[in-house]
Amino acid sequence: MALNWEGGTMITYEDELKQGARKEGREEGRKEGREEGLQEGKREGRQEGLREGKIEITRNLIKLGSSLDFIKKATGLSEKKILEIKEKLEKE
Repeated sequence: MALNWEGGTMITYEDELKQGARKEGREEGRKEGREEGLQEGKREGRQEGLREGKIEITRNLIKLGSSLDFIKKATGLSEKKILEIKEKLEKE
């Protein structure tokens, strides 16, 4: 079988190259997506940890009898959130 570089054989070779490039692009895109997802998960985890830490500190300050104003300044939480935490603590 003779190769016809001006005919179908050349096109097939070019198509193979394009398919390989698309496959590499998809693989790279998946890798980037996984890395971005991992970074986003880490950010969300840190934020959740900070929120939980503030709540635990608030609970401890309430138990120690700290004033609402002091707790607001110490934790940065709103008065409403502090009162919610206090209410839950009193029900335990």
